[in-house]
Amino acid sequence: MGLRSFLYIVAVAMSFAAAPASAQEPVLGGEADTAPAPTAQWSGRCVSDARASGAECTMIVRAFVGSNRQVVGTASLSFPPDGAAPSLQVSVPLGIYLGAGIGFNIDGAAAQQLELQTCDRSGCYGSGAVSPETLAAMQNGQKLNIVFQSMSKQSVTLEMSLVGFTAVYQKLK
Repeated sequence: MGLRSFLYIVAVAMSFAAAPASAQEPVLGGEADTAPAPTAQWSGRCVSDARASGAECTMIVRAFVGSNRQVVGTASLSFPPDGAAPSLQVSVPLGIYLGAGIGFNIDGAAAQQLELQTCDRSGCYGSGAVSPETLAAMQNGQKLNIVFQSMSKQSVTLEMSLVGFTAVYQKLK
């Protein structure tokens, strides 16, 4: 099963979600088979609980499908104010094979596994610490690939551009 077929199945499953459409991110539609994905861009922000506490900064990018830019996955990188290692959190569509978990790689290098956290009606989520070496690879890389398996155990890769990552990272640091 290819990525397009998998995403179409996910779209059908997500269309039956109980929450109102205004409370959900857009779901995939039939145009996923014909329209190319627009280029995603990194964005960032920092928030603080109080003036005396340090700010926690987060960078995020979304994977889109179709001409109407429907979100099929996200990746966010959080930098805790205490200087701890950054953390990568990803979301992928429902309908994944949980036994394979969720992983990621930079430009096709060796995959790193994320801890599978949970699934809800919006998708499945994984997270893990990011080493200084991986952070450097993200700054110099072209693509962040989120990898998982469909229910039929076929490999699926969500590609997210790393173009603009370094500029946003420099602003937050």
